[in-house]
Amino acid sequence: MFTVVLVEPESDGNIGFVARVMKNFGIRDLVLVSPKAPLTVDVKAHSMHGYDVYERCRKVKSLDCLSKFDVVVGFSAKVGCGTGLLRHPVALKKLSGTISGRNAALVFGRESSGLSNDELAMCDIISTIPVGSEYPTMNLSHAVCVVLYELAQEAPKNTPGGYAIPRTRERLLECFNCLVDADSFKNPDTVKLAFRRIVAKSDVTEKEAKAVLTLFSKLAAKG
Repeated sequence: MFTVVLVEPESDGNIGFVARVMKNFGIRDLVLVSPKAPLTVDVKAHSMHGYDVYERCRKVKSLDCLSKFDVVVGFSAKVGCGTGLLRHPVALKKLSGTISGRNAALVFGRESSGLSNDELAMCDIISTIPVGSEYPTMNLSHAVCVVLYELAQEAPKNTPGGYAIPRTRERLLECFNCLVDADSFKNPDTVKLAFRRIVAKSDVTEKEAKAVLTLFSKLAAKG
């Protein structure tokens, strides 16, 4: 259920190692967004028996490809806390219980600079790997390995009633955004982002989502 997305990867070696570790954990879907690496035979040399993962990867020009996923998780070494929502992370240990069984994109940034603020804003959940403060940035392929290992520890959950389908979640967010736009919030984008991330972190079922949609529809009609 997981797809690994590498944003502008800069090293053939890292792409190869990522393909190899994905094969180790049985993950076969790899997306390269505007790769900066030369994509030479070095990819094959580093991927070993995982080269088939690279061979079938998709190369795209932008992160528009993320719209097809139920949930998008961005990984960053630079995270914050307190009132800042953009880089407020979910602990890696808790992440597995949140996204297991869902069609999830795991998004990793450039080796040199990670994911930008705009790219993080496109993610439903932000997570980070707990490392020492002296040198908190991990090598790209090592980070992918740690994340896949952690996610492999928990089997997919069976949510009673089934997860809300992507279209229902989309409608839920659209209706909420309309309610926000109809009021005079000081920071409407922050409110919208907060609700999107609440929905992404939840195990909301189709029935629950439709119940909330009914409420939103009535509130919109009164407005």
